[in-house]
Amino acid sequence: MIKPNDNEKAACKKIEIPEMIMFDYGHTLLQEPGWNPRNGINALMKYVSRNPYGLTVDDIMPYVNNLVKIDLPEIKRRGYDVTWKSTARFLSELLSIELSINLEAAEIIFWNGETPGEIMPNADSLLSELKSIGIRTAVVSNLTMSCGALKERINRLLPDNNIEFVITSADYIFRKPNPLIFKLALNKAKLPPEKVWFCGDNPCADVEGANSIGIFPVWYDSEIDCPYRDKEREIIPSCKYLHIKNWNELLAVLKNQ
Repeated sequence: MIKPNDNEKAACKKIEIPEMIMFDYGHTLLQEPGWNPRNGINALMKYVSRNPYGLTVDDIMPYVNNLVKIDLPEIKRRGYDVTWKSTARFLSELLSIELSINLEAAEIIFWNGETPGEIMPNADSLLSELKSIGIRTAVVSNLTMSCGALKERINRLLPDNNIEFVITSADYIFRKPNPLIFKLALNKAKLPPEKVWFCGDNPCADVEGANSIGIFPVWYDSEIDCPYRDKEREIIPSCKYLHIKNWNELLAVLKNQ
């Protein structure tokens, strides 16, 4: 069971306001209720222009499930990611299926069918407030979707944002907590690590990953249920961090500095 420790308490002392706050995506700014790849395949079927074997969604799903549950997780365990578009290209050519739309459009249609996304509580007001007080923002996510698809989703669900850039592991190879992806983000921001905070829900990938390169981490430990998290097995970060349960707590910290 996760409990507060001395590192968490130390981080609650007065700290310098950052010039930029970087965020994780999943279960941090947005969540993915009802996630189901089958619904994504269903959404794409109306755009099939060639299907010589007459394959149905039921025929396609075993291939999708093998990739999602067996093949791709091994790549993730090694610390890398493959883009959704590469996976879709592989499957479509393997099954001799062609679409009437390009892969960029197919990616968004599939993702919105799989799950249209939903705002995490108060994430919209948080980004609006950060925009108004002039704190820069960005997103760095372990995600198989492209930066373009993620940017489209964020702008659709959180339109009042000043997010300068998004980075997804699929587009840039490396997954958090690899320090390379954080170094890339700092370079894009043109900021040293001490001027940046990173907020995320994963104590290893987000908290310890950010700390490893000198970025101050904020552990967003929401009570909202997350199907891919097992809190009982999560580590307690060994670094100093700010531990919050909701975004109002972060705003309170920023305003009290």
